[in-house]
Amino acid sequence: MSQLQFTLLPAIAYMIVASPETYKLVRSVAGSWVASPEGTAKLGGLVLHAIVFVLLVSLLMRLFPVRSGMYNKM
Repeated sequence: MSQLQFTLLPAIAYMIVASPETYKLVRSVAGSWVASPEGTAKLGGLVLHAIVFVLLVSLLMRLFPVRSGMYNKM
């Protein structure tokens, strides 16, 4: 993974996970403890989405590992 991908993948993942539309979708599945009807996050929703973000970025980093020669020589 190039340095640009290393920066862009988590940024794109954050934009998706933190989107009000995502909160609305999760609210329709998990209930009103996640977000308001307008998509504003509640504390439980923030915790849930933070966990999902960490797991998603971990998965992305495993799927697209850093392949720079500098890191492989250590």
